[in-house]
Amino acid sequence: MLNLPIWRHALLLTPLCVVLLACQGESNDSVKGAQGTSTTAVTAGAQGNSPATASTLSANARIATELPLGDQQDFNDATRGLIAAPPSLQIAGPDNSTVWDMPSFDFIKGAAPDTVNPSLWRQATLNNTHGLFKVTDGVYQLRG
Repeated sequence: MLNLPIWRHALLLTPLCVVLLACQGESNDSVKGAQGTSTTAVTAGAQGNSPATASTLSANARIATELPLGDQQDFNDATRGLIAAPPSLQIAGPDNSTVWDMPSFDFIKGAAPDTVNPSLWRQATLNNTHGLFKVTDGVYQLRG
């Protein structure tokens, strides 16, 4: 039997390992050493990120060809039984501070940016499915 705390740690560490493996061997060609004669300016993206390096582009392209990212079955499964979903789910804590804010994840739409592993982007898109779901007769679930 798998110990639940260990399982949770494995679940949290798996995406991190995938990201680290995708970045393996990646070099930062935009920064020269202290004795370098020139530096390349890095233009920040809309969210303050730097552009994808050649290694990241290559790794993400490889993942996109190796996995069936176009298969919509996971999306069909994720929305099966959906009864209702508030357009902007926000949950307040006891002191009225926001403890969960689904609109803060609205940037996760469409195709994965060049800087993001397409498999992780797809998983994040699936995780954004929220609302009240009917699981079976008499069993309902809140997700989100």
